[in-house]
Amino acid sequence: MVSRLNNWIFGLSAVVIVLGCAIETPALEIGEEEIGINLDFTYVTKYLWHGYDVLDDKGAFQPSAEFSWRGFYAGVWGSWPDSSGWAGGTRRSDLTEIDMYIGYECSVFQDEWYQIDTFITYTYFAYPHTNSDGDVQEIANGMSFPNLIPLGPFLFSPPAMTISMNGMACSPAVTLTMVISIHLA
Repeated sequence: MVSRLNNWIFGLSAVVIVLGCAIETPALEIGEEEIGINLDFTYVTKYLWHGYDVLDDKGAFQPSAEFSWRGFYAGVWGSWPDSSGWAGGTRRSDLTEIDMYIGYECSVFQDEWYQIDTFITYTYFAYPHTNSDGDVQEIANGMSFPNLIPLGPFLFSPPAMTISMNGMACSPAVTLTMVISIHLA
């Protein structure tokens, strides 16, 4: 049964890859309000997390859905291994992951050279094929200055900071992320 399910997921992944990897739906309008909806169907040939090969050189189907409204956003992201076997002493099927997140993002001083973009996100990382002791929570906060150092059509954004909590313990960690955006007119 698991093999048949994995083959079905792999086949569906191949169809999604052929049709395109992301569906950006137009904003849903309710009255004068817009609600953004983004559906993403991704297949990765290697699942890397912070430089660590999670599935031991195997692929995964990673769909997601996100809703946004007035700077608030909420979504769910999943990762299903496309093969069975073992990865680092763990059955790959146990590495199925479902992440749920909520957050808020905003910009101040828009269109100025000192514009500040910031966000805060809470994420719950669930591993449904294991007990909840392996589940992890994370609070991430980031700030960028997209107009500070213009490099032609590229812009440099300083790193974001992430604080991860495993159960009740809090272990702060700084995640260095450099974002380079291409702005096409």
